[in-house]
Amino acid sequence: MKSLQTNPFSLLGDVSVGPTTNIYFKDGRYGARIMDVKKKISEKPQTLGQTSVIIQFSIEKVITQYTDLITPGEKKKISSNPIGEVVTCHIMLAWGESSLKMLKRFLAAAAGISLKQAADIDSDKWFELAEKACYHLGDSCDYFDTAGWEDQPLRGGKVTIQAHTKKTTKGGDFTNVEFEIAN
Repeated sequence: MKSLQTNPFSLLGDVSVGPTTNIYFKDGRYGARIMDVKKKISEKPQTLGQTSVIIQFSIEKVITQYTDLITPGEKKKISSNPIGEVVTCHIMLAWGESSLKMLKRFLAAAAGISLKQAADIDSDKWFELAEKACYHLGDSCDYFDTAGWEDQPLRGGKVTIQAHTKKTTKGGDFTNVEFEIAN
């Protein structure tokens, strides 16, 4: 009888089922489906304790496509993300007000809240919406009772995304991502 360790499937139980992509948005305009939203507290020494919101999308439609685009900082050629690609967007809250605006625009677009309606929602409701958006069954929250909360309430929702690369002050590339309610 052969050893279980020689079976190519023996380590299958140790890997994640979810997508394992670190592909980021490239310049273009997209229709995308939300796959996952999570809050992550960094354990890396250089960013220890910093909070990020990590959102995974599946590209369902390429509205504006670029091919062989030369980026402002590195002058390398890129093309828009193709349909079906799983793309990750990191919103690092340490970026300050710009990251909070980005997160708020994402939450509004994902929840179908117009910018006019968003202005009328109070701070406590935005706080709760952000916590709920990142909630996975079994998570705990220091600020709310999660009993009755839905696992990943934004999963499956659609948004329109505009991505464009700009040159940073250090000469590199940074891709701005803007969110809108899906058309």
